Amino acid sequence: MASIITDMQVFNDNYIPPRLIVRAEEADRIVWRIVNKILKSGNLLDLTMIYGQIGRVGIGKTTLARYSALKASEELKARGVRLRYAMVNAYGAPSLIDILSAVVNSLGLRIPVRGASFIETMKSLTDYLMIKDEYLLIILDEFQGILLSNKISADDLYRLLRVYEEVPASDGISRIGYILVANDVRALAYMREKIPQVESQIDFMLHLRAYSSYDLYRILEQRAELGLAHDSYSPYVLEMIADRYGEDKGGEGSARKAIKALQRAAERAEMRGSPRIEEDDVRHALAQDSYASVDLRLLRGLDTHMLLVLYALARATGRRGGWVQTSLLRAEYESASETFGERPRRHTQFYEYINTLSRLGLIEKGAEKGKMGRVRLAPEIPVDVLLEVLDHILIDRMSG
Repeated sequence: MASIITDMQVFNDNYIPPRLIVRAEEADRIVWRIVNKILKSGNLLDLTMIYGQIGRVGIGKTTLARYSALKASEELKARGVRLRYAMVNAYGAPSLIDILSAVVNSLGLRIPVRGASFIETMKSLTDYLMIKDEYLLIILDEFQGILLSNKISADDLYRLLRVYEEVPASDGISRIGYILVANDVRALAYMREKIPQVESQIDFMLHLRAYSSYDLYRILEQRAELGLAHDSYSPYVLEMIADRYGEDKGGEGSARKAIKALQRAAERAEMRGSPRIEEDDVRHALAQDSYASVDLRLLRGLDTHMLLVLYALARATGRRGGWVQTSLLRAEYESASETFGERPRRHTQFYEYINTLSRLGLIEKGAEKGKMGRVRLAPEIPVDVLLEVLDHILIDRMSG
């Protein structure tokens, strides 16, 4: 079996890349604020919130938070200051005890949580940080889960986020800061309802937009360089995935889904024993993330010649891959029409078929510079599956 994936860690959700390709500017701002605050004032009483767009997941919020915490820790270490960070996933609406346990466990500390009061636990934690002369950055991921939970009261949440008001530092230095990672802007409204006095004290807010196809291409390029064998992929297979998920192309803007699609494509190529990821590996990988890669009801409702255009494109894609010149597609269409005993339609009608198939999402037309007059099959449609389905439909129609 060919080995294409050289480092599986690169494709894990928790992987932190050596540098952020797209969110570098945002990371630099967060790191600068943390480092500057500690070095200038000696305190880390800071509340940062990162949130995305409504309905958009996988757009880098958690990765940005973890990367920023790691880089701030490294930069401070070089200056003789120790900053640690604890990651707490608040999915499923944890209780205050759950949150404190996650913080203590992630740091590897033997501080009692269950059976102890909040004050006792936080006093032990703040004293530990003071004795060790360390700072702590707590990342609360899926923060809206806490805000909507009935397991943690408004008072408890206030005390957690404003810990030094409840447990004053013995040496007068505030050593705990927070990064709150929320799905979208609605988290601010939830905060306003539950803990308005904290919402008004957020020091820094970052709104992340979903990734464009260009953003995703750069991210995939980095992951491919880090986790795939050299010469095992082409820029085009990365482009296919980026175009499928880029928000500017009608996708979800999700890096998480794009990276997983690349992993699935690489795994399929390995299973075939191929040393390279081919276009059809990507199509099958993307089809796994589609509700239906081939909509039978939609296809059966199409005009026969529209099906022949689609059949011709699938056949050309299977032989050549990539974008297909419309002049070549026209020749393929005429050949397919002859095969099924049909007379080809005129050029004007042929281009109408292309426009309709594009509106239906079955094909894509090259719109960017250098791709005018080109079309390709929608990336999530496997060529072999489509050809088999179209064969059956067309044969049924010819025999009927």
